Amino acid sequence: SLTVERNHKMNEINADSAYFIKLGRKGKWEEGCILDENTLKLGFNNPLHSECLAGEWDKIIKYWLGQGKKKGKATGITNQIRIFYESNEKTLWITFFRRKMYWCFAEKDVIQLHDGTRIRKVKKEWKHHDIKGSPLTIENLSGKLTKVQGFKGTICSVKEFEYLIRRL
Repeated sequence: SLTVERNHKMNEINADSAYFIKLGRKGKWEEGCILDENTLKLGFNNPLHSECLAGEWDKIIKYWLGQGKKKGKATGITNQIRIFYESNEKTLWITFFRRKMYWCFAEKDVIQLHDGTRIRKVKKEWKHHDIKGSPLTIENLSGKLTKVQGFKGTICSVKEFEYLIRRL
């Protein structure tokens, strides 16, 4: 019976990948995205939304090179944008806000807002508890996982994927 229960719980977190997302420079979008809008939000404003939707990533790299970015930086930005656009609905997203880890799954569609930012709507809502209802505070999570919030960019892969799934 215990095995069945464990398998049932594992099935609730059916993720094939996990990414950390920083919601705005210095977290300026965290409160809005998490508490009000239930969205993931991406900056990197560029006029090439339709090219991103079409997967024309060479054009995105060229755009950033044209903005004065060095090749490595242009590629890094493009890779983060690509993850945002191409991640499927089984991608687990995490972020940190008010000393808690929040997590969600997002809808596939990427929507461009009037200010040039892009969003993906969160399925249901951002959660800051595990599936049993225990809070996911920075204090009760592994430092190997929480250090991801120090990432200098916007989106990166969660290296502690197995641990993350177990904790949820």
